[in-house]
Amino acid sequence: MVISEGLQRIDGIVDSDARTALTSLAETYRTRQSGLIYESKPKNPIAAALFELFELRVSEYTQAQAQQTGLPAVLEGHVFGAILFYLRLAQQLDNKRRYSRSFLDAVLGFLPPSPAPLDNLNRPGFPGGIFI
Repeated sequence: MVISEGLQRIDGIVDSDARTALTSLAETYRTRQSGLIYESKPKNPIAAALFELFELRVSEYTQAQAQQTGLPAVLEGHVFGAILFYLRLAQQLDNKRRYSRSFLDAVLGFLPPSPAPLDNLNRPGFPGGIFI
């Protein structure tokens, strides 16, 4: 979900930016598992924006789950595993073109289509209203 949000918020993002951000995130979470706090933020501003968005969403989710359950809901190792999955997928779908978006388009293809807004369902000429 973070990658799809990054596509909407970050202009000009391409596969190489996503791979750079994922590589930096993998390095960051690998060092966190060993007990070190070291953030390897990418120098590329687009990749850095995706890196920061990912870190923000993980911390928000972790805090929300901790408040609801009282337990740490997300383990660093699980986040690291998800990052590695997407990094390997990005490497597999890499077609070596500079402005390629094959990985990003594939990630968008995983998501279900967004539902139609309710105000469009009740407009005149739309048969059946909300129950279609």
